[in-house]
Amino acid sequence: MSLIAVIAAAALADNIILAKMLGLCPFTGLSKRLDVAVGVGVATAAVLTLSAAAAWVVNATLLQNISSLQPLIFITLAAIVVQGAELAMRLWMPLMHRMLGLYLPLIATNCAVLGVMLLAVRKSPDSFIEAVARGFGGGVGFLLAMVCLALVRERITDSQVPVAMRGAPLTMITIGWMALAFSGLHGIF
Repeated sequence: MSLIAVIAAAALADNIILAKMLGLCPFTGLSKRLDVAVGVGVATAAVLTLSAAAAWVVNATLLQNISSLQPLIFITLAAIVVQGAELAMRLWMPLMHRMLGLYLPLIATNCAVLGVMLLAVRKSPDSFIEAVARGFGGGVGFLLAMVCLALVRERITDSQVPVAMRGAPLTMITIGWMALAFSGLHGIF
């Protein structure tokens, strides 16, 4: 499979949020404003890409025969990558770092990060480049879902919505429709 197809499949058909249902907490909680959704999406995409690369290296060199330790080691790797990303963001993007606040360190506990790491080493155990492409595709898919939901939610706030549908009910219905649309892409990839 070509790298473009791997990235497209990970971003669209196997979208970590809308197909695998991982990472729903930041997806629903941080997608009210487009600028925050883009910031969290870009930070998570970078973390997913770097984490997938680190997971492949550690799995190929240390965890060949002890795969039962993968989740524990991968969670530790994710925390290290997130701390590095937070430090880089604090130094080079202080406004974004202040805007994301507490949510940036919470990326390390996001189940989407562990899910992408496990998928990267299981679906492409022999190819480092393919594992990184899966991580990048997962990050692009995360960013795409965050931006799409943020755009819809910004439009909804300007609309007249019945009182009973405001907030979580309409958000969940919107997520369901988005997941249904992305599931239609499964036959393509």
